[in-house]
Parts: sequence; C-alpha cells; structure tokens
Amino acid sequence: MNKPVKIALISLGIMIGAYFVYTVISFTMSITSTFKSVSEMKSYSDSDEDIIQYVKDTHEVDVIITDNRGSKNFHNGGGATVKTDDEHNIVFEIYIGYLGKVTGDNYVHVSNVYFLNDALQMGEDVKALEKSQAYSAAIQPPYPSDLRADMDPVFYFSINEALEFHEEESLQILDDVIQVAKKWKKIAAEEYDVSLDKIEMEQLVKVENDNQFIQHLIILTIDDMEYESLVQLGDQLAQQNPNNFSLRFLPDIMDKVDPIESQLNGLQFTRDTLDHYIECVDMKTIDKCENFEIKIEHEKGEDVDSKIDFRYDDPKVKEDLLHAIQLLNDLNLPINQIEIRKLYQPSNIAEDQLFTEEELSDIREERVHFRTENAIIRNLNHITTIEDIVFE
Repeated sequence: MNKPVKIALISLGIMIGAYFVYTVISFTMSITSTFKSVSEMKSYSDSDEDIIQYVKDTHEVDVIITDNRGSKNFHNGGGATVKTDDEHNIVFEIYIGYLGKVTGDNYVHVSNVYFLNDALQMGEDVKALEKSQAYSAAIQPPYPSDLRADMDPVFYFSINEALEFHEEESLQILDDVIQVAKKWKKIAAEEYDVSLDKIEMEQLVKVENDNQFIQHLIILTIDDMEYESLVQLGDQLAQQNPNNFSLRFLPDIMDKVDPIESQLNGLQFTRDTLDHYIECVDMKTIDKCENFEIKIEHEKGEDVDSKIDFRYDDPKVKEDLLHAIQLLNDLNLPINQIEIRKLYQPSNIAEDQLFTEEELSDIREERVHFRTENAIIRNLNHITTIEDIVFE
C-alpha cells in the first residue's frame, strides 16, 4: 500500500470515529434533557385545590369550582367545570384522565369566543341591527348547550315578530344580518383565532291559547352567501331552508289534502306543534315549492305496538300505504314523498326490506337487528303497485 492511500484511509477512519463520538454524545444529551424535562413537569390531581392551581399556573387566572366530576371512567367523561373569579365569570371545562390527573382545558377557545361576543355587544353593529328588527345578536356556542362550548360558535340573531320571508322588507333585514356576520367572521379569524361560519335565526312563534315557542332556523353558511340582489338572496335562503320559506303555501295545500284523511284506511296524518303534517323539502326559487312531503302514521299514533301492527313486511300495511299514495297522486299536487312515522323495520332497511323478518333470520348468518323508526317513500308518482314501494 503506497503512502498517499494509507494517509487517506487513516484520515477517513478518524472522520468516522469522530462522527460516531459526536452521535453518541448528542444522543446522550437528548436523553438527559428529556428525562430532565419530564422530571420537572408538574402533575395536577383532580382535587379542587390542584385544579385551581393548574389554571393559575397555566393561564394566570383565578377560578371557582362549580362542578368536579373527578376522573374519567366507563360511565361518564369526568372532568370539572370552573368559572373565572372576576367580572367576566367565564365558564370552561377542565379535562381529567382515567388516572385522576388534569390533562388540559378549553379556556383559550371559550375565552376567545366570550371576548369576541363582548366586542360585538360593545360596538355599533348590534344597535344598527335592532333598528332593522333584528335584535339580540350574539356570537355563542351552538345552541343551546354549554357542553358544545368546544365547537365553533354561531352568529345568532332574533326577530321580535313573524316575518314573511318572501317580502322585500324581510329580505333586507336578513341582508343586514349577513353583512354584519361577514364582517365579524373576519374579525373572529384575524383577532380572536375563532372560526365563525354559521348564522342562525331565532323566531318567536305564537300558537293557540297564546302559547309560544322559539323556532330555530339555520339560515346559511356565511361563505356560501354570494348574491347581487335581494331576489338572489331570497332564492338561496329558500333553497337552504325550504320548510321555513314555504309556510305561506301550506294553507292552500292542506285545504286540498285534508279531505282525504278520512279515506286513509288505518293511517292518519302526523301533526306537529303547528298542526302541520306536510312540509316543503325542495325549493329552487323563493316563490315555488318543488316537492312537499306528507307525514303519515298508524291511526293509533303513539299507542300502536309497531312490532305487531305496523311492520315493514306486513302486506296489509303496504296495501294501506299504496291506497294513501293513490289518493295523493289523484290530487295532482307537488307531493312526491311520504315520511312514515314509527315503522317497525330492520336496521338495514335498504337491503333487507325484500325479506320478511322470518326469512331474514333464516338467510342471514349474523343476527339481524330491528327497530321502530321513521321511513321515507319517494317518487310517489311512479308507484302503482305494492312492489313499487321502496322504504328508505
């Protein structure tokens, strides 16, 4: 071996050795640093005292314990609810794991939403909306539960009287709200690190005997609303909320449908709080409903034993449904869908409705589960025989 080659090999060996020593030293220092950081990491138990100290150390905030549920277990999620001991009284959650140790909290998100809404209330936009009949505007967690505080907030507003949504004045109110919501969506993202995407309207609805209830209407996803006129706005809102924007059509439709209820043979219309058994499920423009849905149930309503009297595989039930469909088709109305309440059916109705419950127990290797719930029949105008009935 000549001298230059020998020198090169020696140099290479020295470099490899030095790299190896460097790697070992770096790894050792990393391990030491990791153990040191773990040893210095403070652990907080689920005691009231430790939770209070945890919040103080983490967020420099004093809190009062309102509910300490302790560690997580198989029966509940555990955790604790606290509120800040100051003029804000911000309520938030402390997360506690299975071992009874604090694992985190949602203070940052909840406080950001709180101060975002506080800024909204202190500004001029709420006052401006009040002048246009939209009041109680607020940015809050999804209605109505504080348990949803971890979710993105919603821009809420209320109206103090029943609006006819198709009227220009009403659409102008909604346009005012949308513009304010768009402004605060940007503020929420840039200044508070909060995602604000939804608007929900609350409307006080009066029914018989002066009873009242709040009707909640998810109007829109803020970013989806791009329109150049109130007419375009009305069409978009109607497409997203056909049931609410079609109420003015119901009296005429119900006047024509009511008389056939006495001919339904074992079935009856299902009425809700407003005595509606029909709703619009498809609108393309604000001035027309493309498709209404009729709600039907057994004539005994809630008292029927569905497993015995109102089954998906009972030929008599299908005959009654076919009769109802024929009556509806004869009216020549835009009613092309039935919702059947509390029908006894297999869990996988799409695949199993072709077989009776007895047949399913013979042909299915695994146990078939059954339940009583609503089912849908669509395309009524194409149904002429029992075989055409398809449950969804």
